[in-house]
Amino acid sequence: MAWHFWVVGVREHEAVFTKPLNLLFYKGLGRMAAVGVLVLILAFFLGRALVRPIRSLTEATKILSGTRGKPGSLSAGEKEEFRLNDIVKAKLTHISDTHPDEIGQLATTFNEMVDKLHEYIVNLKEVTTANERIESDLRIGRDIQTSVLPRSFPAFPHRKEFDIFALMEAAKEVGGDFYDFFFINEKKLCFIIGDVSGKGVPAALFMMITKTLLKTIALRDLSPEEILFNVNNIISSQNERGMFVTIQCAILDTETGELKIGNAGHNPPLIGKGIGQDYEYITLPESIVLGPMEDVTFSSVTVMLKPGDIIFLYTDGITEAMNPQAEIFSDERLRTTLSSLKGNNITEIVCGVRDEVKNYAREAPQSDDITIVALQYKGKY
Repeated sequence: MAWHFWVVGVREHEAVFTKPLNLLFYKGLGRMAAVGVLVLILAFFLGRALVRPIRSLTEATKILSGTRGKPGSLSAGEKEEFRLNDIVKAKLTHISDTHPDEIGQLATTFNEMVDKLHEYIVNLKEVTTANERIESDLRIGRDIQTSVLPRSFPAFPHRKEFDIFALMEAAKEVGGDFYDFFFINEKKLCFIIGDVSGKGVPAALFMMITKTLLKTIALRDLSPEEILFNVNNIISSQNERGMFVTIQCAILDTETGELKIGNAGHNPPLIGKGIGQDYEYITLPESIVLGPMEDVTFSSVTVMLKPGDIIFLYTDGITEAMNPQAEIFSDERLRTTLSSLKGNNITEIVCGVRDEVKNYAREAPQSDDITIVALQYKGKY
């Protein structure tokens, strides 16, 4: 039996079938575009809502730092005049009130920081003003201190019996060190070194008074111990501040080489005997400083100088100078330093000691004045 297959075909244009599908696709695409635009609009407004307080925080920061508009556009005087911290606080308070979220908390924290910063600036201003007053006081004291010291060398170019040299380098905090030298009469030379207690203008004025009294009384041709006795009675009778001064007062007879040294609580001097000899400390009697009490007696020692002998007076700014490890220069280091400089002239010796102290201290700050008076006896010509 034979089988027969029949095929039935229908012919129609493609658009008849694809048109509904395309229509459905474009409708979906339109809906997606509409949703996208809506999302963008919502994101824009939401972003503005989020960014606005952040911009306000940035604006407040610029106002506080004085950089609104352009860097440095607000001077310190303008900040003071317009109370910019109040403007900043108003902005931050508005943010924290209108945003009870993390941004509002940030604004509140920032506001507290503004209060702390304002308090810090006020305190800093007060401290700066006080420091400026102190700096001015120290500067005036230093000017007073250095202006009254003899600084022209050679001091007595017409006198061949001796050579004298001195220096004083003030620390930042003026300590009242001083020195002086002058003739009492044709043959007697008086040279003095001292260290006043305290700092600044009071110490400088006390030093000036003491130095003037020492010279005035020494010109009466008294002994070193008598000079110290009289000066002490004057300054201690009117010493309400309780200040004091250490003094070494030496008088040299330039004809004979006789040297009398009176001491009032000062560091012992050193002597180098002859050219090329090591230095040794001169033992002085126990004594107290000038200033605390009246009617105190002082004593002196007598040393006979020979040509070439050197006397070295100094203040404790030398021996108590510290290095970065807080180790002092010391009496022994001073003695060995001087001995290493033997054979040099008087100026080279003084400057050599000064340089050695500075090299020892290195970057450690100079805490006290460095003062030296040195005399070399050459004998009668």
